[in-house]
Amino acid sequence: MSSEIRISKPEEVVELARKVIARVLAAPQSGAAVIALEGELGAGKTTLAQAIARELGVTGVVQSPTFTICRRHELPAGAPFPEIFHFDLYRLAGTLDLAAVGWQEALSTPRALVIVEWPERAPGAVPQGSVWVKLRHGTTPNERLADVESQTQA
Repeated sequence: MSSEIRISKPEEVVELARKVIARVLAAPQSGAAVIALEGELGAGKTTLAQAIARELGVTGVVQSPTFTICRRHELPAGAPFPEIFHFDLYRLAGTLDLAAVGWQEALSTPRALVIVEWPERAPGAVPQGSVWVKLRHGTTPNERLADVESQTQA
């Protein structure tokens, strides 16, 4: 199932974050829940990841993990997940690099949320049942288009 969402204001990013969180919570999970954020440079992947983290209760700085590859954020008691693993795979050469950045640890952490930017850099690594958000530039400089999909990606 997919739905296109137009975003041009900060409050619309927050609304998209809420929709993505609801989609993740509705999906059955055996390990960590995964949100894959796909899109070209500047499409809004990190902005959406930050909005998701904020909506779940992260109060500290939510920085892009571009150079660290993974950042962990603990969530407050009562949040639907105990922690978030935020990955940016842009600098990875491929799937083999995942072992060095804690990918398997994140996926096997019960009830954790894994947010991954640039999942296409590690083909096949995102598990079945993940929620995919495909972001792209719209027709104006501030507009973005998002497709939210709950399906298996090849």
